[in-house]
Amino acid sequence: MKETGIIMSGNHPKLILEGKKTMTRRTQGLERVNKEPDNWLLAAVFQDGKARFSKLDGSQELTLKCPYGGYGDRLWVREIWRIFEWDNESGQFYIEYRSGGKSPALCVTDEVLEKYWLPNANWPEDKWRPSLFMPRWASRILLEITEVRAERLQEITYADARAEGVLPYLLYRSLETPQAKKEEATLLAFQDLWDSLNGKRGFPWDGNWWVWPINFKKLEE
Repeated sequence: MKETGIIMSGNHPKLILEGKKTMTRRTQGLERVNKEPDNWLLAAVFQDGKARFSKLDGSQELTLKCPYGGYGDRLWVREIWRIFEWDNESGQFYIEYRSGGKSPALCVTDEVLEKYWLPNANWPEDKWRPSLFMPRWASRILLEITEVRAERLQEITYADARAEGVLPYLLYRSLETPQAKKEEATLLAFQDLWDSLNGKRGFPWDGNWWVWPINFKKLEE
């Protein structure tokens, strides 16, 4: 079993804590097939997170491994954070999170205090720090991978879009809205979400890239 840090942006950490997000899609590790996504077929996916691909013309086979792990491996969530306060009564070092909430740090050593708390001791709140630089001890969310697949981005289903934490646009949430319309609106909302997070990275929805759909469950630390 391995543990890997994974960045969750926006309100996704909050959705995970509320049990509304149990899946994520990632392109990392699939760069070789995404150079020509239409020229590859998926042959098999294994529980350890490896996927075997073959060229359409049968000229090449390729095995790629999901960099986040396979079944049973763990992910700790990186999110935008800052030092919040030191509680003298409890002796706890608190972290605040941009998506909402605060929690005591997982593990605080003299080295951590010297690097993160002492330089900021003259004011109660630190500046916001990028998720990329969140250390393991500041993370409040630990996940366990329950399934890893490989598929094309546009193959996402309504059920998977909901597992990604997506709701249909407000206009379509009425009880009177036909289910088919709600499902269509939910998929469109996911498409917009995907483009907002990945379009500038060079992976817009229209590219129909290969992705790793990763299912997970939240663990207690």
